[in-house]
Amino acid sequence: MKKQNEVTLKEALQELIGAYRLEEKLDDVKVLEAWKNTLGPMINKHTTSLKITRGKLLVKLDSAPLKQELMMSKTKLIEALNREVGKDVVREIVIT
Repeated sequence: MKKQNEVTLKEALQELIGAYRLEEKLDDVKVLEAWKNTLGPMINKHTTSLKITRGKLLVKLDSAPLKQELMMSKTKLIEALNREVGKDVVREIVIT
């Protein structure tokens, strides 16, 4: 039986994340992991830089044909990444 002042570890961590306003940073990390999981090893191999700031995902690739392909699929990529993360974190993708 739970005493009045006891909380679960999950509750304590959620409270800590909220108190230090870390939720946005954790979401950003989830997006970077989602890129790897969603797009697979071939695209990961050609991704030279990946950064997210305020909902804008900045992607650098070393393959011009791949850049073209992904530029035409930005809307689908945003939907897939947000689905993987579980909430709308990515609002825009910039591919260079």
